[in-house]
Amino acid sequence: MTEQVYGQNGLLSVRRLTWLTNITPTSLRARLAAFRELGIYVPYLGLSRAERKKPAVLRSTWVLGGYVAGKTVTEIREDAAMTKGHFSDLLHSFSAFAGDPGSFRLATDREREEWLDLLNELSSADLKELFPAVESGVGAGQEDDLSFELKREFGMPPVKVQATREFLRELEEHLSQQRAEKKVVYWAVASHEPAGKPLDCCALVPVELTLVDEGDIPDRAQDADFNRVKEMKLKKAGRYATEAKRAGGYLTYADLGFLLGIHPAAISALLQENAGSVLPLRGSECDIGRGLTHRRKIVQLFLEMYTETEIADRTGHSYEAIENYIKEFGTVMLLSEQGLSVPMIRKVTGRSTGLVRAYLDLLAE
Repeated sequence: MTEQVYGQNGLLSVRRLTWLTNITPTSLRARLAAFRELGIYVPYLGLSRAERKKPAVLRSTWVLGGYVAGKTVTEIREDAAMTKGHFSDLLHSFSAFAGDPGSFRLATDREREEWLDLLNELSSADLKELFPAVESGVGAGQEDDLSFELKREFGMPPVKVQATREFLRELEEHLSQQRAEKKVVYWAVASHEPAGKPLDCCALVPVELTLVDEGDIPDRAQDADFNRVKEMKLKKAGRYATEAKRAGGYLTYADLGFLLGIHPAAISALLQENAGSVLPLRGSECDIGRGLTHRRKIVQLFLEMYTETEIADRTGHSYEAIENYIKEFGTVMLLSEQGLSVPMIRKVTGRSTGLVRAYLDLLAE
């Protein structure tokens, strides 16, 4: 994030990084300091003058320098926190840069100067050995070209390549049309997919999620240092799950973990700490798993005299859904009063045995 903003002539503050990453400023500064100790320049707002004057290079230059020096790729990627795909793209980019430094575009002038300095330290033999693409004439432009990738990686004939590109172009236009700032497109499991179906066999739908919202940021009077991010994580998780449901999809704990950058188990623990919050996730909406279902929680809130508006705000469910769940509970209650057993109630209502028992337990309470 810091690199992308720096490449567009901007700097992120630690407070905004906290907003984007859900990591406290104290933890962020410690993590970024580890990069600076390696000699990697991490451009963000708030660095002291002494820190700015320390000798350091951009991460891309540091990675390339380590590769040229003979460090193992695993060691380089681990130290620089770089994915395998990003590392591969970086090598291809430097190959193309070495072939024609004058016409190859880089994000910043600083990166260009650092790459030129590195290039001047290498002989032609070193370049050919370390970066075969320089010798073969395969530059980053070709490597990054979609048609080239489809032909090389998937063996597609020209007709299929053209059809695929047209489809992706239409999809891009559809997903990008009138998409507001701070929103992203995420692919979620379609809400009509039943429980028990493997995720890799489920249909996915694109849902627009508000990645960040001004309301996530705490009041400076209450949390001036922004060192409490639990509430922010909970707000974001609830917003993502609710927006996905309204768009016809359900998120999972794994989805929320990916979007928030934290372990799914941490999200589960966060929800357990905030018993009044119910998220419309795939597990609860489809009655998957052994935990309390969203239906039980909604009925419990109703019996505790919360209004439907308050329940809707807490759970992200629509008024129609809330009314249906309350009627569903009422049906189970009436059938139980008529003396029907749990299996019979399950047959009449079409609901799972676990849900019927949860309603009956709630009724007993």
